[in-house]
Amino acid sequence: MTQSGVYTDTAVNRNGCDSITILTLNVAPKFYEETYLMCEGASYMWQNQTILNAGRYEARYHNAYGCDSIRVLNVEVIPTNVTASVELCQGQSYQFGNQTITEAGTYTYTFANSLNCDSIVTLTVTTKPAPVGVLEDYTCEGSGYYSNGFSIENITKDTVVERTTRNIDGCDSIIRVNVKFIPTVYESITVTINEGESYEFAGNTYTQAGTYEGHFYTDLGCDSIVTLTLIVTTPVDNAYALPIIVAPNPVVGGQSTFVNREWTAEEQNGMRVEVLNAVGQVVDVFTPATFPIEVGGIYTSGIYYIRVTSGTGEVYLGRLV
Repeated sequence: MTQSGVYTDTAVNRNGCDSITILTLNVAPKFYEETYLMCEGASYMWQNQTILNAGRYEARYHNAYGCDSIRVLNVEVIPTNVTASVELCQGQSYQFGNQTITEAGTYTYTFANSLNCDSIVTLTVTTKPAPVGVLEDYTCEGSGYYSNGFSIENITKDTVVERTTRNIDGCDSIIRVNVKFIPTVYESITVTINEGESYEFAGNTYTQAGTYEGHFYTDLGCDSIVTLTLIVTTPVDNAYALPIIVAPNPVVGGQSTFVNREWTAEEQNGMRVEVLNAVGQVVDVFTPATFPIEVGGIYTSGIYYIRVTSGTGEVYLGRLV
């Protein structure tokens, strides 16, 4: 038998009667282990020892049954002064005792534990700035910026935009975008064609002199506005033109001159007068209301041609200086 307990045994004695033996067995333990917590600076009396420090202590002794026993005491000391550290993200806070900490520094607080020991905890707090991610992008004139999580209207110049986001660590990070402003491109071109020819521009076909505007896009997808000045030249060396009298001739700038010829009523009806410069560009077109035909409003010096097309199709040509 190795364990404590109550045991019975039955036997027959010499008289033939049953005999029951009851045994109560107590097994004294050989090994005892316990743990003791004490405050830093305190002492503890154990097995005739005064214990001041943490550690493992043993004591051997004989119990009342003459058995050897070993007692083990594990002593843990709760320190009075404790140091700790914590790192905060920008914008985070940390609760330390009754203090809410948001900035880097050194903080202390006295805590009381269940043993009624005071512990002075010194906390060192550091902060790390929010990381900044820098991007380059652009926006066209007349548009806002709606990429990378931004929604900004009416950008009119180069702009830096920022926003704060939360990363996987629960810390803030900053997205900064350098937005380049792309203005609308305005361009003017001049094209000269001969009468009867055409010119393709911005998906349209033009045959008449005038100013036209086309809407295009740059390589970045921004607007490009092109203004076309189309000049239609008319030949002035028509071998079949009939002569007319232009007087006075020469004239000074702004002075009127007159075109005179005997025209029938049929020729005057629907008559067309064109004033052309020396290279054949039409500078004025009108339908005459009086005869002789008055031509005026020319202020730039040079050589001009006056071409009259009658209502019956005859062409007349005169030269004006």
